[in-house]
Amino acid sequence: PKGQSIYIDGFAAARQLLKENSRAFHILATTSRKYRCIDNDEGWHLEARGSVIDVNPRGGYSCNTRQSDQNTVDGFVKEWGPVKAIRHNDLDRMPDLPPLAFPDHESFYRELREAHEAWDDVLRRDEMRLVIDLQPGDCILVANQRVMHGRYSFETMSYPRVVMGCYVGMDELASKWRRMGFSIP
Repeated sequence: PKGQSIYIDGFAAARQLLKENSRAFHILATTSRKYRCIDNDEGWHLEARGSVIDVNPRGGYSCNTRQSDQNTVDGFVKEWGPVKAIRHNDLDRMPDLPPLAFPDHESFYRELREAHEAWDDVLRRDEMRLVIDLQPGDCILVANQRVMHGRYSFETMSYPRVVMGCYVGMDELASKWRRMGFSIP
């Protein structure tokens, strides 16, 4: 492959992780991470905090409770509602510090590393990826908090490439949709 664009539906990847490794899902959904991106040339400094998998808990269920009914995944009760967002950018993620309430720092880092390894395993699978060979003039719209995107490497001399980005905040987009009469959950 030379320069093809790669897209992964982060919500589908999160559902797959929940099916295969509910403990890893739980860790990535409950561990708050800090992200930072600074561009001195353009003059911005972005910071955010949140879990890799942003999901609403579903009341009354615990993934440590074993049940065998339709509300289970691999024997663990689904305590999660729909995924709201994915935050996956290793380049912007800051080093983690264990929560004060977590007395065993070694196990915190081990569990976090193992959860990320399970997540990365899901993301590396060909069946999770959509690969597109973009042509001059093609336009792609990406919901950054749902779709992970990248590209295969290429030689710039053989494959000249121009990428233009335009970002719209979800609040602004939802506002516009509401003004147009659409119902936004």
